[in-house]
Amino acid sequence: MNGEEINKDAAASTEPKLSLTDRLLDALVPARREKRHLSRQYDRLEAFSRAVPLEYCGWDQDGVQAMSAGFCQLLGVEKVESLGDIQEGLAPGDAAALEGLYDRLQQYGEHFDIGMYSRGGKTALKVFGKRGVVQNGRQIFSVIWVMDITDFAQAALKSVEAMGKVEKREADLRGSFNALPYPVWMRNHTLDLTWCNKLYARILDDTAAGAVAEQKELPLTGAARNDVTQRVLAQRAMAKLSPQSLRGHMIVDGQRRLYELIEIPMPQEKRMIGIAIDVTKEEEWATSYERLSASQRETLEQLRTGIAMFDADMRLEFYNSYYEQLTGMPGHWMDTKPKILEVIDKLRELRKLPEQADYKQFKQQWVSRFTSLLEPYEEMQYLPDGTVVRLICVPRPMGGLLLTMEDVTSRLQLETSYNTLMAVQRETLDNLVEGIAVYGEDGRLRLYNEAFKRMWDIKPKALGEEPHITQVLDGLSAFFPSAAWPQMKNLLMSNALEREPRKGRLSRADGSVLEYSIVPLPDGNILNAWFDITDTVKVEQALMEKNSALEEAERLKTDFLANVSYQLRTPLNAIMGFTEMLHHQYFGPLNERQLEYTSNMIEAGQRLVSLVNDILDLSTIEAGYLKLYPADVKVRVLIEQVAHLTQEWAR
Repeated sequence: MNGEEINKDAAASTEPKLSLTDRLLDALVPARREKRHLSRQYDRLEAFSRAVPLEYCGWDQDGVQAMSAGFCQLLGVEKVESLGDIQEGLAPGDAAALEGLYDRLQQYGEHFDIGMYSRGGKTALKVFGKRGVVQNGRQIFSVIWVMDITDFAQAALKSVEAMGKVEKREADLRGSFNALPYPVWMRNHTLDLTWCNKLYARILDDTAAGAVAEQKELPLTGAARNDVTQRVLAQRAMAKLSPQSLRGHMIVDGQRRLYELIEIPMPQEKRMIGIAIDVTKEEEWATSYERLSASQRETLEQLRTGIAMFDADMRLEFYNSYYEQLTGMPGHWMDTKPKILEVIDKLRELRKLPEQADYKQFKQQWVSRFTSLLEPYEEMQYLPDGTVVRLICVPRPMGGLLLTMEDVTSRLQLETSYNTLMAVQRETLDNLVEGIAVYGEDGRLRLYNEAFKRMWDIKPKALGEEPHITQVLDGLSAFFPSAAWPQMKNLLMSNALEREPRKGRLSRADGSVLEYSIVPLPDGNILNAWFDITDTVKVEQALMEKNSALEEAERLKTDFLANVSYQLRTPLNAIMGFTEMLHHQYFGPLNERQLEYTSNMIEAGQRLVSLVNDILDLSTIEAGYLKLYPADVKVRVLIEQVAHLTQEWAR
């Protein structure tokens, strides 16, 4: 069954039922039946034409017009009798174009299809030019079909604007990609290269268009392991619909660089984008980190402190030999990276843990430190064998803990001995008679004893928190006269600051006398020792006064004897002279007894003269007028003289 038969059947089905009379008349008068059929045909065509969203107007070769009812309304004109009336409803440029197009339609039958605007540009029109021929060919219509496409035009304009924005955005995006210091490329859904930036092309020593045309891939080395190439990476990304990455080296600007290639699928846009990021610095940092880690491990290995590192999973990551020695745990066992709880159990087994009242809680505390410890934790562990261990637990930045263990047994013993020694020293200093003060290099009082505080009458508050020498001196001015205080202050200041050994004395206004001794110490401090010698000075002064009195008495005695001796010399000489005259019998003879008497008198006078001369010589020597010279002495004669001199005393 063809289309015409179908249309006839459809028409027959839609024809109204006729009465018997109408059917008889139609059978008798065929023209009547044909007219009714044509009328129905016209009605159907009219209904169809009104349903079409187009208006038409046309003329045949004889000028007969055919026009739809809404044509004038669509163009905004009152009537259309000629082509000029249609042009009145169009924009000037479109009206001129329509005239030429319609002429060619009438003359040559050239159909046209063009977009135009109504006068004023408010309505967008789609204008078609078609030639219609009546079936018998005797009548030819040149028809102008017009459709209002304002909504379509606005939508198209918006689409064009949106497309322009998209194109501009894509151009900006590609411009941004060109400015990136990384190679960037794009692929279509078949994984063919469709675009690349300038750096991508420069690495390939080509232009962007050339690289795309020849489908060049980046020249990676060391990345095509197991046939994993750049294109294979793109296939994986497209298959998994997730970014895939691959690392390899490339020679860029004469340098070997490490790049990470990333293929990113974009399913909605049916394309892929790829980027190669330079991770050479990361590789260098990783190498530097490995070297630093090796150096740190070597350094930690040399420390005399036990070091153990646990990772975020609580496993033993590193330990040094001193940690192994201190804990007694076998190295081959620790190389298996046991967890912290296993390490604690092992230490307990080896009795390298302090005794715990609640061992379960103790283990739980260690586990919680991996997640809750924010600041370093320190404790002293007293082991069953008497060893004292100083344990410091430090949280690591990447998770886990760093443990340091130090055997401080000897240090504590030394500290105890030191504290005992310091207590003995303090007690000794406080019971010394001397006042002791030690000043630091900065002039602050580092050490003093009770005697120093008592000697200078200093309040305890004034000596608290290591006062400076200037603060100490502020309370000592009362011990000296006002006129002498500046000089004494300078002296006391120099004693505390100058590293020069010296000794001296100073007298205070209250009559006391202090002896000081300044001793520079090896540690840079200066020792000031003060000793109250007031009583000693008083005794010394008394002895000196007594000695002066004795010396004065001796001097008076000597002067007296000298004067007496000098006064005795003249009469003694006279007596000696007369005695010698009598002995020599110048005035007459003498008997034996008289001669003996005169002889004894001469001898006694000579001895007396000798004594007087000796006394005078001693006085002269003491006065400094006579100088002695060494000479030989006959000891026998000297002894005889002394014996003779003392003979009378001996009787």
